[in-house]
Amino acid sequence: MHGTSRVREEGARLLATIVRAVGADGAAYGWTDALGPDLLVPVVRVAPPGARWDGSQPCTLTVPVDEEGPLKWALMIRGIHPASVDRAATWIASATDWFAGVHDRDVPAPHPGVDDGTSARFIALLGGLRSVDFKIGCASEVPSYRAAFAREIPSLPQSARPAALAAVDAVTEPERLGPALLRLGVELDVAGALAEAVSVHGVAYELALRLGDPVGGMDAARWAGRGYRKLTDWSAAFHWYGLARRIAELEGDRARQARVLDGEGNTHRHRGVFPAARRSYESAWELALASGDAATISSIAHSMMTIEREAGEHASAARYAWTALELSEDREGRANLLLNIGTLLREAGALESAVAAYDLAGTMTAAPEIRMMAADALAYCAAVGGDRDYDRLHARARHAARGASAYLRAQMGYFRGAALQALGRGRDASRVLRAVERYAASAQLHQWQVKAAELAESPLPQPVPTDAPVELRQGLSALRRELARVPEAVG
Repeated sequence: MHGTSRVREEGARLLATIVRAVGADGAAYGWTDALGPDLLVPVVRVAPPGARWDGSQPCTLTVPVDEEGPLKWALMIRGIHPASVDRAATWIASATDWFAGVHDRDVPAPHPGVDDGTSARFIALLGGLRSVDFKIGCASEVPSYRAAFAREIPSLPQSARPAALAAVDAVTEPERLGPALLRLGVELDVAGALAEAVSVHGVAYELALRLGDPVGGMDAARWAGRGYRKLTDWSAAFHWYGLARRIAELEGDRARQARVLDGEGNTHRHRGVFPAARRSYESAWELALASGDAATISSIAHSMMTIEREAGEHASAARYAWTALELSEDREGRANLLLNIGTLLREAGALESAVAAYDLAGTMTAAPEIRMMAADALAYCAAVGGDRDYDRLHARARHAARGASAYLRAQMGYFRGAALQALGRGRDASRVLRAVERYAASAQLHQWQVKAAELAESPLPQPVPTDAPVELRQGLSALRRELARVPEAVG
């Protein structure tokens, strides 16, 4: 159970205690479905009150945990010696309340960004794969099993549905299922369905462990850490990043070690702990250079640019920015990089070049989070330039922000306050910034809490107009030419 959710780990320990106490062969806990009660967990629903012998499963006790919800849950103990029946029934009675209180926590609530309603049942179906060791015992059951998944696919964000179909197609082949789950989790993360994404990556991680696939385990754990970071669940983020880092260290995979340290640095930075973020980034930078992997070097250069920009070291940040831009080949990663380059240019006073960077970022990818941030940044630039059309531009970005992570909500609120200040609307700005301060405090986003409080007391200085570094202007021109050659790539 190493690396699964805390609830599962606690449940595993409790089941082990029950098994030892009654001399059973094993115990299981999970949900049953009218499609086939032995499809996911071989339990048979038993009417209350309490446990009894199950005639179809010799030497087995079962007890229902939740008969009321959409998913039917049961606890089962197998291989009990007849002399231990009474003692086993007592143990089950004491354990039922615990399980009844925790099963919903093992399937995170859907993120508000899901566009067609709840996808909790799809995630529960994936979770059920754990109970049968990611295999389906009877070939005749495969069509109904896939049909159950297929019925739930419309509940997922539209952009993630092709990846979900691929996962369903691979559901009986663990070697294919692992990469398919990882792709599905990534698509859910990009779509903003973060609770679903971390759930899928948790399943992918467990599958990788069972298959002895360290690369799959590292990638799934790192993406789970990223999802929890965006959900501002810091302890879970560090837990998953830690799992990924330990595997990478054991494997001697410097590129993946660097990417995990980068994620840990981002987590520290989002919390507002900048010294720890810089230490993580600098360690990641050394590993990235040692790995020689261009994509990893680009990714860590991006982070080094960000931490240098936050420190006001614009020249150093620009050098890292050019390195990242030159080596980046991933379209979404490049778009995200351009957002940060735009901020660097804006803070350095090159407002026209900043607008060009933000505009490129928003048009070169279909990722909703990046489009939203680009739209918000363009609105802010309009306000800094004195454009009274700011409110319309911001309303467009705010509409796109439905389902955004807490971090991005706080960031957008902060820059709305700054924009209102730039437009001379001090009272509105103060009201917005105080709300951001309270929201950031509740989400433990200390960076934005402090920044909002400081901005409320002292408006941002207006940047002195300047020319963008020639290297960055050349990079932006090259990107424009690339997009002109490949118009179908524009989201």
